Amino acid sequence: KVPVYTITSSASSDYAFLNYSSLETGANFINLNSLTLEKALDKLIFQTFKFLGIKDNILVSDLYPIAGTPVSGSFSVSGISLNPQTEVTLLFGYGTNAILEKKITIDAKNQTSNEVNIEKLWAQKKIANLEIQYSKNEDEIEILGNKYGIITQKTSLIVLESLEDYILYDIVPPSELREEFDRIKKQESDSVLEKEANNWGNIDEYHSILNKWWKRNKKYNKPIVLNKKRFNQPPVASPEPTMVHNVEPQTASGGTVEDIEPPQASPAYDRMELSSPANPVIISDAKNGNDTKDKVSKSSEPILEEVVVAVKNIKNEPIVNSEITYNKTINDSISNNSNQSENTETNTWNPDRLYLKSLKKAKKEAKYQVYLKLREENLNNPNFYFDVANYFYVNGDKQNALLVLSNIADLGLENHQLYKSLTFVFRQWQAYEAALFTANKVSIWRPFEPQSHRDLGLTLEDNKKYQAAFDELLIGLKANYYPEMSGLYEGIEDIILMDLNRMKAEHPEIKTNKLGKKYLNKMPVSIRVILNWNTPDTDIDLHVIEPTGEDCYFGNIDTKIGARFSKDFTQGYGPEQYLLRNAVKGRYQIQSNFYDETELTENGPTTVMVEIYTFKNGKTTRKLQTIQSGKVYENKNLAVINID
Repeated sequence: KVPVYTITSSASSDYAFLNYSSLETGANFINLNSLTLEKALDKLIFQTFKFLGIKDNILVSDLYPIAGTPVSGSFSVSGISLNPQTEVTLLFGYGTNAILEKKITIDAKNQTSNEVNIEKLWAQKKIANLEIQYSKNEDEIEILGNKYGIITQKTSLIVLESLEDYILYDIVPPSELREEFDRIKKQESDSVLEKEANNWGNIDEYHSILNKWWKRNKKYNKPIVLNKKRFNQPPVASPEPTMVHNVEPQTASGGTVEDIEPPQASPAYDRMELSSPANPVIISDAKNGNDTKDKVSKSSEPILEEVVVAVKNIKNEPIVNSEITYNKTINDSISNNSNQSENTETNTWNPDRLYLKSLKKAKKEAKYQVYLKLREENLNNPNFYFDVANYFYVNGDKQNALLVLSNIADLGLENHQLYKSLTFVFRQWQAYEAALFTANKVSIWRPFEPQSHRDLGLTLEDNKKYQAAFDELLIGLKANYYPEMSGLYEGIEDIILMDLNRMKAEHPEIKTNKLGKKYLNKMPVSIRVILNWNTPDTDIDLHVIEPTGEDCYFGNIDTKIGARFSKDFTQGYGPEQYLLRNAVKGRYQIQSNFYDETELTENGPTTVMVEIYTFKNGKTTRKLQTIQSGKVYENKNLAVINID
C-alpha cells in the first residue's frame, strides 16, 4: 500500500476518518491543532515506531489495538484467547518491518490482579478501534457501551435506583428484578401493537377517501362559447354604471339575465363597477336563490344563450374601471386533452445579502477565494453557506456549490432542520449520495417523524435503491404518534399512499408483501404537486392557480376541473398536496405564502421544496425546486406548469 498522510488544521474535521485512513496505509495522521510545526514535520518525514500485530496464533482473535497503531511509552494490548494457556508474540517496528519481538505467556488460572475488569478493558479498546469509523460501527459501539457500562457518543452513566428507572431507560436489570421487568415490558409491547393496529385504521380512512376521489374521474365541462358577433359590437356608453355583485372569483356561470334596474350599492356585497350598454344587465349568482332560467332584456340583437363573466382578484372593496374577461378567453386557454404536452418553469430565490454583493463583484477565477475570506466572518452562520452555494450553482459552478454546502458538516451540528434543508437542496441538484447521507441522519435523529422517513425513502429512490425506498416509505406510513401530535403528522398518510402506488407502478419488481393489497391501486394523475418545508413551527400554504383562474388551496379543496387538495398543515413540516387526474390545457401557477426568518439561527434558512410530477403516455416526469429565505412574498410563483 502507498502511505497516505492525512493533515488537518480544522477544529471540526472528522479526526476518526483521517486517523483511520492513515493507519490503514501505514502512514501518520498529523493534527496541526495539537502539534508544533517541528513535530508535525517529524511525523511527515520520519517513520513512527508502531505495533505490528502478533505472530501467527489461530487461537487468539479480536486483538486491540489494531496493527499499525503508533507506540510511545507504555503499551497495553487485549484480545480473546480460545485456550486458557497460550503464548503470544507481539511485534513492533517501522513501516511493515518488525525489529522487536515481545513474548507474553497467558495463564487464566494465575491472573495476577483481581482489581482489573479484563472484559471491560478489552471492550474499551475495541470501542476505541470501532470509533475510528464511527458512522459505520455506531450500532455495535452502542451495544458494547450498554453491555459493559462504558460511556460512548450515544451512552452515558446513569444511577438506577428502582425498577421504574430500568423500565424508563430500557436497561436490563439484575436477576432479582428481571421477572417483573419482563412482565411490564411485554405489556408495553402489546400496547404498541394495539396502537399500530389503530394507526392502520387511520391509513384505511385516508386510502378510502383518496380512492373514492380517483374513481370519480371528474372531467371539466367547457362553458358554452358566446356568440362572437355579439361581442364584436362596441358597447354604448351609459350615464349610470351597472352593478355586478356576488360574482364568483373564477367564473359566474349558470346565472340569470334580467332587464331591471341595478340595485343600490351595499357594503355587504362584494362588488365592482363596470361600463354597461344602454340596457343595463345584471348578472346574479344562481346560488342566491334567483331563478336559474336564462332571461334577456328586450333588444333587436340575437338572444344570448348564456353570459359568463370571469373576474379575478375579487375583494371586499369596490374596484373601479375593471375589464370583463369573457368566456372566449377561458375556452382558448383550457380544454380536456389526453395528448397534451407540458413544460415546467421554476423560479429561483435571490436573497439580498451584503456578502453576495461582494461575491458578485469578484472576478470569476477569484470568487472561491473571496468566499473563503467572507467565511471568516460567517463561520457559524448556516445561511451564509446556503446563500453562497446557491450563488455558485445558479451561475453554473456546481462543483464549488457542493463544496461550500459540505462545509456545513464541519460545523458539527446535529440539527435536523438544517439537514432537512441540505437534503432538499442536494436532491434538487442531483447530488443524490450527499442527499442520502443527510436524509439518513435526520431519520436517525427523528425516527418518530413520518416526514423524515418519507424524505429518506424518496432519496433512496433517487439512488436507485427501489426496494429499500418502498420499505422506508412504509415505515413512514405506519409511524405511530400520540393524538396530541396529530397536528404535526396526521395527514401525511394521504401523500405517502400516493408515493407507494407511484413507485410500485414505475418499478414492478418491488416486493410489496408488507403492505396489504387493498392499498395498492394504480392511481395515475396528470399533475401532482407537493410542498414541503423544514421548520416545524411554520405555517406555509400551497396554492395552485388553475387555468380557469380558480385557486386550489386548503380553503378550496375541490375545484371545477376536478383537483383535490390534501390536509392543511398549520404545524409541522407539511407536506401539502395538489392532485389532478385529468389536466386541462393552460397554465398552472404554483404559489405559496413565504416569510423571511426574523433572525439567523443554527437551524439555517427556512427552506421549502416543491415536488412536481406530471404524467403522460404512461411515464412520470419529476421536477424539484427549492426556495430559501427572502423577504415576504405572498402568492409568488414558485413554479409554473404549462399544459399545451
